[in-house]
Amino acid sequence: MNQGILIILLILIPSLIVFLTALYVLHSMNERHLKEIRLLRNDDIKNTFLPLKIQAYERLALFLERIAPEQLLAKMSKEDAENLTTLHQYILDTIRQEYEYNLSQQIYVSRKAWLSVISAKEEIIQIINQAFNEAHSSYSEFAVKIFELYLKKDVPAIKKSLDLLRSELNREVFYLESEK
Repeated sequence: MNQGILIILLILIPSLIVFLTALYVLHSMNERHLKEIRLLRNDDIKNTFLPLKIQAYERLALFLERIAPEQLLAKMSKEDAENLTTLHQYILDTIRQEYEYNLSQQIYVSRKAWLSVISAKEEIIQIINQAFNEAHSSYSEFAVKIFELYLKKDVPAIKKSLDLLRSELNREVFYLESEK
């Protein structure tokens, strides 16, 4: 009986050693393969997704700059200034068109950043509507009223949003730099 157990052990021990060695080799190969996939994915993210993300931050910053009162009013011509109602509607339409053009950028920025952009847009629309309601006589009075209302804000939502976008983008770039 001892010989039967000895023969079984002589067969099982080398088989077990071969099995464990094969398991270790396969596990090592699998780990190496997963590591290569992660590196490729990270490179793909850096080369594909990151430029899109940076472009989104740029486009949203440009949107915020374009809806700032000084930019909106600088775009208006003398012909636009003839009829305040038309000018008021034109400014609101311009803001809405710019916003709609940039809607897709929300998928590349944080929810907080996107909500800050919406807040800035809503604040400027509110200012323009209030200025229109308070200044019916001339383009100059309308423009002055817009600036007065805008400057009354301690920190306008446009500035807050731009600061947040810069901060997030800097954090993102710093994170990628620290990974190198």
